[in-house]
Amino acid sequence: MQSTLKKFIRDTKKIQIAVIGDVMLDQFSYGFIARMSPECSTAPVIQINHTSYFLGGALNVANNIITLGGHADIYSIVGNDTHADLLLRLSKKSQIPTKGIVKSKNATTTVKQRVVVNDAHHARVDFEKNTHVSKDRNTLLNLFLKNITSYDIVIISDYAKGVIDEQLLQKIALNAKKHSMPIIVDTKPAHIHMYKNKNIHLFTPNTKELHESVGVKHYKKAAHKFVQDFGTNVLVTRGADGMSHFDQNLTEIHQHSHSSNVVDVSGCGDTVIGALSLALALRYSITDAIYIASVAAAVVVEKQGVSSVTKRELLRQVSDA
Repeated sequence: MQSTLKKFIRDTKKIQIAVIGDVMLDQFSYGFIARMSPECSTAPVIQINHTSYFLGGALNVANNIITLGGHADIYSIVGNDTHADLLLRLSKKSQIPTKGIVKSKNATTTVKQRVVVNDAHHARVDFEKNTHVSKDRNTLLNLFLKNITSYDIVIISDYAKGVIDEQLLQKIALNAKKHSMPIIVDTKPAHIHMYKNKNIHLFTPNTKELHESVGVKHYKKAAHKFVQDFGTNVLVTRGADGMSHFDQNLTEIHQHSHSSNVVDVSGCGDTVIGALSLALALRYSITDAIYIASVAAAVVVEKQGVSSVTKRELLRQVSDA
């Protein structure tokens, strides 16, 4: 399959993808437990040595597309705050176009702060605010529609943080269908109901999200119900058990995991949908597409923090196997 990866790496520069959804700033604060708090005997005092920031959510999807050689535009809404400024600076540093990111006085930029002690996640603190941003969604939509003819695929990265609502989704779906453009979706179970009858080509839930979306536990039965309920294809990411794709005939294609040394799974789903979308936009078979996505996922789970995969890392992963 090395020849498939080599061809993929050569061809990704031809692809332009629109990524629409929730962006966030992923913050990792590394430290150690200095003592127990004098204010609460059960609470540790954690002394932070250093802090790192990463592009999260839909921005991590776009970042993975770009580091794999493709082109991606991001469409989202952030707050008018210092976290948004940092997020925009990091985006530009990663060569991600930010013209589709709308700053809103009614929003707060989502931040996920993870506290890591002795290489283990100790706590996570989230900063977010879901507010009324209907005018900002209209601005986002108009920016997307202005460029829609340049895209091969649309990815919706919906973390249920306030960017995607049913009205926006309906307009995106109608316009994508008009231009014969596939939509690939990663969404949370809380929003899954919005995606019925929206002409979605493929969903990429993990096992937990799949079960919560349809109320069925066994992954295969749950996947069958998902396909039947939504009339679409589904790729279930199953951690150490790899990933399984089910088409509308309920045919399963399974890809084993390529991960041998899992360090951090943060953002892995973003890598999967990014690599998969590039391969599908290039008209690769679904078997080859999920193989590429699996190899890409194996690279990022061996890194600390939310990260992306480069073309060189993708090829080396197979060469070292």
